Amino acid sequence: MDYQKLLEYRNLRNRFTHKLQIELTDVRLGYAKVEKTVAEDDLNPMGFAHGGLYYTMADNAAGSAAATHGILMVTSSGSFNYYRSAACGDRLIAEATELKYGQTLAVYDIRITDQNGTLLGTGMSFDEAMETLKGTTLESIVISTRTAKAVRKLIERGVVKAEQFPMLMHIDELVNGGKTVNVPWKAFEREDF
Repeated sequence: MDYQKLLEYRNLRNRFTHKLQIELTDVRLGYAKVEKTVAEDDLNPMGFAHGGLYYTMADNAAGSAAATHGILMVTSSGSFNYYRSAACGDRLIAEATELKYGQTLAVYDIRITDQNGTLLGTGMSFDEAMETLKGTTLESIVISTRTAKAVRKLIERGVVKAEQFPMLMHIDELVNGGKTVNVPWKAFEREDF
C-alpha cells in the first residue's frame, strides 16, 4: 500500500472534511492522524469548538486508519467522550489507533488533543472513559444518575410512571446499566404531556 497516495486521495476526495478544512496528515497501517485549526465557523453558541467537529475528526481518523488495509469501510457505530473545550485558533489533532481488525469489524482508539497535547476527548467506551477520568466529577452523569434513582423510587410508590420519563430512563440504562444506545423515539409521540 502506498500510504502517501492514500493520504493524498483521502484529502482530495473527502468533500465533507475538505469543506471543514480537516486534513489527513499521517497514515500508516492501522493508524491515521487528522488535524484542523478551529475557526469561528466551528464554534458552538458558547464560543467553543462544536462537539460535532470533534466527532467528525474522530470519524475521519478512524475511517482513514481502516482504509490502510486497502478496502473502504463505513462507520457502523461510534461513541465519543468530550473532556475539554477548544477555542478559536486552537489546533486540534485526532489520532486513530487500531485495536482490532477483523473480516467484518474494525475497532479504533481515538484521541483528540490540542496543540499543547491536552486531551480534549476520546472515542472509547463509557466504562473506559470513567476509568480514565477516575476522581473527576462529571456533573451531567451525577445529575442524571441521582434524578433517575429518585424517579425510580417514585415509580415504585406509584406516584409516576416510567413511560413519563423515557429519555431519563434510557440515559440511566446507558450510564449505569451498560445498555447500548437505542433511543425510544416512539415514547415521545404521546400527546398527554
